[in-house]
Amino acid sequence: MYHPRLDEIVRETCVNCGVVFGVTKFLQDMEIRDKACFYCPNGHGQSYTTNEADRLRKQLDAAHAELEKVNRAKQIAQDTARMEAEQRHKAEAKLDRISKGVCPKCKRSFVDIARHMQSKHGVKCSKPPKGSKVRGE
Repeated sequence: MYHPRLDEIVRETCVNCGVVFGVTKFLQDMEIRDKACFYCPNGHGQSYTTNEADRLRKQLDAAHAELEKVNRAKQIAQDTARMEAEQRHKAEAKLDRISKGVCPKCKRSFVDIARHMQSKHGVKCSKPPKGSKVRGE
């Protein structure tokens, strides 16, 4: 059975002595893929340390690592924004209940919430500014 890579001879040069010799394309591909040691006619051992596929694979791995890092940072930012929005919503809801006269500690309604907080819970509160809406006024 004919295989074109078995008949094709490619040129190699020894890295030690500089002698030029030929190997089949099939053998060269195996040496590159496996990083196997091969020898020149003078007996000097040599091998391919990296090839184009390895270099590109390394670049791809680095790009995937960078993408993962960016995705993690994006997820952290989204989680932080979501938690801040939830906290802001809870704080606004609590302020809304307080402005309507509901005690944040015992959840009961009072006409004078500031007086209740000071007398029952020991928390000194300032009176709401004039013109603000408080339940019972």
